Amino acid sequence: MRKFLIVAMLFALCPFLFAQGEADNSTSLTRLGIMKVRGGDYEGAIKLLDSAINMDKENTLAYFQRGRAKAGMRNYKEAVADFDTVIKLQPDYAPVYVERADAKKNLGDESGAKQDMEQAIRIDPSYLNPSEEIKIVKAPDKTAGAEKPKSPAEPAEPPKPDNKEDLSQKVKQLSLTDQLAKVGGLSEDELLAEKYYQRGIAKMNNGNYKEALSDLTKAVELDPKHIKALVDRGATKSHLGNQKAAIADYDEALKINPNFEIAYSSRGVAKESLGDIKGALADYDKAIKANPKYYATYLNRGAIKLEKLNDFKGASADYNKAVELKPDSPAVYYNRGGLKQAINDYKGAIADYDKAIKLEPKFAIAYANRGTAKEYLGDIKGALADYEKAIQLDPSLRRTVQLWINEAKAKLR
Repeated sequence: MRKFLIVAMLFALCPFLFAQGEADNSTSLTRLGIMKVRGGDYEGAIKLLDSAINMDKENTLAYFQRGRAKAGMRNYKEAVADFDTVIKLQPDYAPVYVERADAKKNLGDESGAKQDMEQAIRIDPSYLNPSEEIKIVKAPDKTAGAEKPKSPAEPAEPPKPDNKEDLSQKVKQLSLTDQLAKVGGLSEDELLAEKYYQRGIAKMNNGNYKEALSDLTKAVELDPKHIKALVDRGATKSHLGNQKAAIADYDEALKINPNFEIAYSSRGVAKESLGDIKGALADYDKAIKANPKYYATYLNRGAIKLEKLNDFKGASADYNKAVELKPDSPAVYYNRGGLKQAINDYKGAIADYDKAIKLEPKFAIAYANRGTAKEYLGDIKGALADYEKAIQLDPSLRRTVQLWINEAKAKLR
């Protein structure tokens, strides 16, 4: 009888047309980039915001929005780098710490994420508040009354067209929220939705899913096309066990952007949780078509092929692709090790578990499964050492792994 611990490593987790010829300065490029981010066209947003930043290296709003777009593309390391720049330029903007915490969490940096959330709360304690009403507080215009009105005899200067107006020093002195209003052209409801969204994400990062759901729902009510609020509300519902409601949110997000990879991959996870294997597989296929460079979707699809369809060849191809895309992830080696163990390639399985453990020395289940592979090869002492280490790292494994220890010790008698 094969001994093996299976952990379902499911990774859930984000169109507008514009005349490009009108965008010829940093402000107008930023404005177009913001609209792309809001529509979930992250690749298009990054191109626009790259150009905006090349024109103005201190365009804080462009860095912030590009960081969000990169996070939406699952490029969390580069997202963190952009958020770092925002913090350097505007260190008192709480939402950037929330966004950076979310990116760090996806990179496995729980300690860094916790520190960022603590800093966000220090700057804006309302992140700890219950889901009470949020009001927009407009920053006073510091230049109001500074200039005398012109005499009627003086000819008025013609106003500059919006698309020719660049980020002035006055605008740069505003908070990013006020910059978003001026540059992004967001309505008051859309700005308010953004505030609810940020507070909802902060609560998600702190594990407070019920209150996060309330804030994200308010964000969607105020701005029904806030695609990230829809997807993250879906993720919150999924965490709370309501997979059908989560799927409904992902469906709505896909109506806004039918090529939105995060919605497909997250919907696939929800469908798999409900036992809809065919639907989950179809969503993973669509997610990979939309973003062929995200490793975790290959892991999810590979797991279905291995565990539900006995498609070892297909699972192997997906796991190998995941390793190619993310060679620094312990999960990719762990999953591939499980596949190799399932087809009795115990030496290959041990090699992959070795790599997973090297990358994550506290990976308890990897020790347990490596122990079973060693036992099948007759290395009983090595197996026992791995079993003991697994229990030491994760005592919740004791009930299962202790049985394996007893069986292995019996072989030594």
